Amino acid sequence: MQNLSYESKLGKSLKITLRKFEKDDIINEILDLKEFYESTDLLKGVKFSYRIKSLHSCTLKYNKYYPSIEVNKCYNDLLGIRIIISNYKEILDQDLEIFKVADMRNGKVNDDGYRGVHLYYQNSNKHYPI
Repeated sequence: MQNLSYESKLGKSLKITLRKFEKDDIINEILDLKEFYESTDLLKGVKFSYRIKSLHSCTLKYNKYYPSIEVNKCYNDLLGIRIIISNYKEILDQDLEIFKVADMRNGKVNDDGYRGVHLYYQNSNKHYPI
């Protein structure tokens, strides 16, 4: 995971709200991040599915969450990896110390039927979460 972690070049912690950054700087950095993920060999030949969030979707998120949401919360899913398992216990029995766990096995606050467990990895406050 550490090798897939993208460090921001914006010179500030990503725990700062969107209002502290220029929109163009964030969008340009997302373009660089997308290029990093699209060109890395680390994702080639993997046995699970993944997606890199589109620039359009990133712009919509910016517009939705500006000005009060932290950058790392707005963009906590630029790279998403999906692993389908038959039993949540398989995952939850693992050492998950390096991850933030969002357990939605029983639904979300606004329950729409979605069930899942999300694991977020962030190397530091200057790296984008995966």
